[in-house]
Amino acid sequence: MKMEINEVEESLKDAVEKVLKKDERTRNNYNWLIFQVWKYLGVDLGVNYDLAIEMPSFESISRVARDIQNKEKRFIPDEATIEKREKLFSETKKFRGRYKEDNPTLMANSWMN
Repeated sequence: MKMEINEVEESLKDAVEKVLKKDERTRNNYNWLIFQVWKYLGVDLGVNYDLAIEMPSFESISRVARDIQNKEKRFIPDEATIEKREKLFSETKKFRGRYKEDNPTLMANSWMN
């Protein structure tokens, strides 16, 4: 059964909170946080985590890839992937909108506006 985006967000939030509470190092390094959340969720990549956290972040790599694909119009993904990403973006935007409506303070101070 596929989880709805708000269920995934809540489940992920629980995992992230537990890892942040348990391991201070995760508060200072998002790469370490990502690996520790994956481990908490039962994913073992068989990598050297200490070496991996020194690598560029997933966000940095994906941001550069998005620039190449969206701004430079090179190495474009196939149509099915584009549709999937657009759907996910739309669902995420709806979820964030509901979240902000429930939290007026977040709306006023949010970087996501």
